[in-house]
Amino acid sequence: MKKKIICLIPARSGSKRIKNKNKVNINNKPLIKFVCDKISQSKLINYYYIASDNKQIFNLLDSKKKFKFFKRSKKNSFGSSKTEEVVSEFLKKIK
Repeated sequence: MKKKIICLIPARSGSKRIKNKNKVNINNKPLIKFVCDKISQSKLINYYYIASDNKQIFNLLDSKKKFKFFKRSKKNSFGSSKTEEVVSEFLKKIK
């Protein structure tokens, strides 16, 4: 049986140092798009998810057909939230 590989990109809307950093434009391109554009070129990954508390971040992507939105819980959307907790939440909810 062939393994399925999932890519999960945690992208919280709040940031302590740079407000809304995932939506900040660098060379007329939101920061989140740099990551997603590079990741989506992989031939090894089968499924792509953006884990965020704000769908506006997901809506910045051109390739919404390739990426799926995963709504993070409020509990896992704070600056003190650990990435491991987001991954655990994702694995429990996604089959």
